[in-house]
Amino acid sequence: MINDALDVPNHKVWKYVDDLTIGENRAYGHDGEASTVQDSLDSLCTWAAENKLRLNPAKCQALQVYFGRREVPEVDLHISNHQLAVVDKVKLLGAMIQNDLKWDSQVDSMCTKVNRKIFMMRKLKEAGFSPSMPSGLLTVESRGSMTSKFLKKTTDREE
Repeated sequence: MINDALDVPNHKVWKYVDDLTIGENRAYGHDGEASTVQDSLDSLCTWAAENKLRLNPAKCQALQVYFGRREVPEVDLHISNHQLAVVDKVKLLGAMIQNDLKWDSQVDSMCTKVNRKIFMMRKLKEAGFSPSMPSGLLTVESRGSMTSKFLKKTTDREE
């Protein structure tokens, strides 16, 4: 269904299941070339209405990548009269993209996830779980349910 959404020749469009990313490459010169992303957003809103879909502007963000010395011009992008937030970083298909194209946020995010899992594995080892036990407990993504199962196992052993 999303395959026919937003076929515009002047922008790069990446589509993945229910996610759509619009990219624009333009020179920022003395004439102040205007962005045409708003035209694409308007076309997307029209397509969504025709297909009886509703866009969630609260989940939409704008990211500007600019390496010039002058101040980057402000963009005024909106969907259904809702101003899009201009952010410094955005999570795109699980990867953190920063406006300076560095990987600091991505590496920090990955280290945090790994440290959480190592902490949980240490606690499980302290509680007497062995590596030969079924690993179904470790594959649970929600920390709340993993913790509740962990606490239930430890209280069962105490009784």
